[in-house]
Amino acid sequence: MQPIDSYREKAFFGYRLIELFDDHVIVSGYRAFGTDFKLNVPLGTLEPNISHLGIREQTRLIGLIVFIGGTIGGLAWGSHPPIYRNAGFWVCSFFAVFGLVLLIRSFRRIETAAFYTSAGVARLTISRIGPDIGRYQDFVDHISSQIALCRAAQL
Repeated sequence: MQPIDSYREKAFFGYRLIELFDDHVIVSGYRAFGTDFKLNVPLGTLEPNISHLGIREQTRLIGLIVFIGGTIGGLAWGSHPPIYRNAGFWVCSFFAVFGLVLLIRSFRRIETAAFYTSAGVARLTISRIGPDIGRYQDFVDHISSQIALCRAAQL
């Protein structure tokens, strides 16, 4: 069976593909340093109301630790002249810059739509991040209307 619509999310540490079918949504993807996943979410169990959340990437602590460690290492190796021939200085400086990039990315707010079950449990989230960012609102509205159709068919 072919999906009605699909949406791709790509963050720093993972990827998700959300495929909308007539009566369910399949969320598949992977997380770095984790596992692959494939979840089937029946649309009849969800409420058609859209809740908007603002989330942040979970890289703040990792970025801070890598930045501090790289900075301390770079300063320690920087006292060994000549600095331009010192490989330890350059490796530590690379880690300090990488940690700073992770730290800065963690402050960016990402808009997320959440769909809850009738019991009030968040079952499906869709974030405005990745290659399909321009289609975010249309896809969320399409899922909401498909949920309303499934719930009407159950009555």
